[in-house]
Amino acid sequence: LRFFQAAGNKAVLQVAFIIVVEFVGPKWRTVAGITFQIFFALAYMLLAIIAYFVRYWRTLQLIISAPLFLFFLLMPFVPESARWLLSHGDSKEAEKIINKVAKVNRRKLPDPLFTEEEIKEQEAASLAPKAGIVDLFRTPELRWRTINLIYNWMVNNMVYSGLTYSTGDLGVNVYLNFFLSGAVEIVGYVSAMFAIEFFGRRPSIATFLFIGGSACLINIGLPIGTWNTVVALTGKSAISASYAIVYIYSAECFPTPVRSIGVGTCSMMARVGAIISPMILILGEYYYPAPLIIFGTTTILAGFLSFLLPETRGKKLPETVEEGEIFGT
Repeated sequence: LRFFQAAGNKAVLQVAFIIVVEFVGPKWRTVAGITFQIFFALAYMLLAIIAYFVRYWRTLQLIISAPLFLFFLLMPFVPESARWLLSHGDSKEAEKIINKVAKVNRRKLPDPLFTEEEIKEQEAASLAPKAGIVDLFRTPELRWRTINLIYNWMVNNMVYSGLTYSTGDLGVNVYLNFFLSGAVEIVGYVSAMFAIEFFGRRPSIATFLFIGGSACLINIGLPIGTWNTVVALTGKSAISASYAIVYIYSAECFPTPVRSIGVGTCSMMARVGAIISPMILILGEYYYPAPLIIFGTTTILAGFLSFLLPETRGKKLPETVEEGEIFGT
């Protein structure tokens, strides 16, 4: 049951993020994408509060699982992605949704919204073979970009999970540490929101990765106490920021036909990072600094590799694989 719970949770999270990104333009893409992550951190903090008062794990599991049934009530009110509908040749349904969005936002749309020529192009595109994972590796630029982003996701999730699992090792109260661990994520998300708008995606994610990796390495020489906790939480905040950015950055780096499969593949491989994270922590029983050395060095390497990705701030997203191949070169 836990397997299906975890699989379903990640699938819903991934699809919800893609819908959020595809419904907004470049101006609001950052705000929408990172605000989405802030609610994750708020739930993180709420879990610490609930767990403090509900100590029996079965009751706790029931309390945190019950709200998931609200998804079934919300589903009829969540519109399909207009971009996805257009890519599948359903211009009429896409037009209905776009008109509804325009009405809510009090915007006036051209009439007709799509010309006959555009509709024919969309229908022709919908008949083309659907993209798969293999398409991410067919062309050289997209292949390298995919590998780079997969590594970035794996490292982010590995270190994020490792720092989360290590919350109880910081001393003081485990519930307070868990709560603060969620609170610093919000600080990281807000910092990321401003950083990627003012400095761009590439330098921002690299900087946060450098800070997170450096915090891990610095903590090797610090005894358990106040400074150890401060540095650890700083690293957690920085990794949370880079993790939030890589969601948006990946969605912008992949062209439309392979965007969902690209982000989905990165997210899937990120779970490998989460799987090996506890195993890396076990190494600490044989050599205490080992987990922090691995977390720190891999994170800093991911920061350097980020400079090889294209800058996407304010740019029109590639709509075809061909456009994606020359995007940022």
